[in-house]
Amino acid sequence: MKRIAALFLSLLFLTACSSTAPAETESPESEVTETVPAETEPEKPRTMSITALGDSITRGYGLADVNGERFTSLVADEIEKAGMKPKIANYGVDGLKSDELLAELEAGYYTAVKATEYITLCIGANNILGPSFDFLEAASTQEGEELKKSYKILREKADAGCAQYEKDLPVILETIRGYNPEGKIILLNLYHPYAHFDISMDSIEEGMTLASLTDEYIGKLNAITESYAGEVTALVDVYAAFDGQSAEFVCAYSENGEMTNMDPHPNAAGHEAIAQELWEVLAELDQ
Repeated sequence: MKRIAALFLSLLFLTACSSTAPAETESPESEVTETVPAETEPEKPRTMSITALGDSITRGYGLADVNGERFTSLVADEIEKAGMKPKIANYGVDGLKSDELLAELEAGYYTAVKATEYITLCIGANNILGPSFDFLEAASTQEGEELKKSYKILREKADAGCAQYEKDLPVILETIRGYNPEGKIILLNLYHPYAHFDISMDSIEEGMTLASLTDEYIGKLNAITESYAGEVTALVDVYAAFDGQSAEFVCAYSENGEMTNMDPHPNAAGHEAIAQELWEVLAELDQ
């Protein structure tokens, strides 16, 4: 279980860095500063407004230049290239789970939702991340039947996290529509952050790897998201965009066959991939 212990230590540091209470949502991080056009300007360009809801992926956790490299900023650049004026409110909050997002929505903190053309939604990853950290803490000191018992608890909690997401998502969508019936909702599904980590977990369950376990629960969350694709304006398939390229698009990496960094967040290249997929959807909708 030395690899499990190493995994726990690296993720413990990540948890301390990325778990933040959703208390900053009253003042979203704006991508664009409003300016008054000159009187001589012949025609005011059309404004494309987007309100981005989500967790640390949306906020841009870990990027060297958050305001310049996260996917919402890159989409703002594309909007400008298309001759329009971007107006983007980024409400991403580190560590946010689906029930917390719903509570914030119902409390009225996401004010920009009420008057925006598009609402992007990327949520759910933290519903299973917390139970994973709990398991890794236990796994660092356990073996045998005791370890298998902790793994069973992980499964129960992760399944409960998926069930919570399934319960919250339709209410989140309903709440958004209550604020803005004309707003176009775009769902983003989740990528698989550890597809490039083929680490055996045979001591817990025969034939299981870290990649297969993670992909199983990402798949469950994505199945829930995709079940609502027909009820929203569009679905952005981030999972497909990252498929086969997680090593290039995710911060997690290994050296000499050992786990070195288990940060599951997208790096700058990953945010570029998300932005490209989202912009393609927006450009098609805007035709």
